[in-house]
Amino acid sequence: MPRVRIAGLVLLLTAGLGRSSSAQIQPPIAKPVFHGILQLVPATGRMDRKTGTGTLVIRRWTFIPNPDSNGVHPEQEPTLVALGDDAFLMAAGELHPSRGGTVFTYRGPRPTGGRGMRRFRLTHRPADSFYTVSFKVEGVDLERLNIEDPLCSPLAVIVGDDDGFVSVAVTSPSFVSRRVSLPRICIDPSASWPWLGR
Repeated sequence: MPRVRIAGLVLLLTAGLGRSSSAQIQPPIAKPVFHGILQLVPATGRMDRKTGTGTLVIRRWTFIPNPDSNGVHPEQEPTLVALGDDAFLMAAGELHPSRGGTVFTYRGPRPTGGRGMRRFRLTHRPADSFYTVSFKVEGVDLERLNIEDPLCSPLAVIVGDDDGFVSVAVTSPSFVSRRVSLPRICIDPSASWPWLGR
């Protein structure tokens, strides 16, 4: 499946999509207007140095919605994870609620072409007004790590019209190592995220 540029996604924000069963790279169908934040815990992954694609495993990051949000409804709204130029969509209804509607999960099949969301879990902490988010995504474009390290990439979790956003450092021990880590946030003045300020 061809790579989708985030800039191109903005032009398709209101386009309708068929229901996806494999959380492949697709344009979002909702426009985020309530911008929150993500708080990261160091994460790990691996990459294929020949193809430049990687797998990332994120565990228990904190998603803090904007306090002015009109509500986050993972069981009813499309959910999207975006890192740099890659976007992985779970269509509305693909997150399954449990534990009284406080846990929402997705488990995807082996993605066609090796690109897609394998699993996703969003846990609501009502007393604290935030969520924890964990996921495993395959086929992320990490090709720039072959010539530039570290990278500073925007990463967002988007649920309907709410997003949590952070710029994250992506790095590897060497230019031949298959190991990848996301150890900290970063600041890249030249980077932009299409949904911020909208």
